[in-house]
Amino acid sequence: MDIERLKKAKAAKKLSYDDIAKLTGYSRSTITNIFCGYIELPRYETVQAIERALGLSWTDEEKTMGVGAHAVVLSEEDAYRLNLLAKAEEVLGISYVTALLTAVEIAIQQKNIK
Repeated sequence: MDIERLKKAKAAKKLSYDDIAKLTGYSRSTITNIFCGYIELPRYETVQAIERALGLSWTDEEKTMGVGAHAVVLSEEDAYRLNLLAKAEEVLGISYVTALLTAVEIAIQQKNIK
C-alpha cells in the first residue's frame, strides 16, 4: 500500500476522512487510522475500497507487481522455498504437503516445550 499516493489523492479530491468513510462504508476511525499509519497492514479489501473512493486505478504492470495490494518482497531463498512448496503441492498433492507441514509444526511445538 502506498499511503503517500492515497494522501495525495485525498488532498487533490479535497475529501475528508468522513467523506472517505461514507464512500467506502468503513468507519471514520478505520480510515483515519490507516491514513495516520496506526494500521500498518490494513486488509486488502479496505485498501481497495479506499482506492476506489479516491478514483485511483492501477496499471496492469503495477497490479502484477502487487502495487495497491500488500506487496511482499521475498529474498531469493524465501522465493525458492515458496516455489518448492508450490511444486510439492503440484507433484505430491495438497494432502501430502499438509501432512508434512503438520509434522513440521508439531516438531517445532515440541522443541519449544523442552
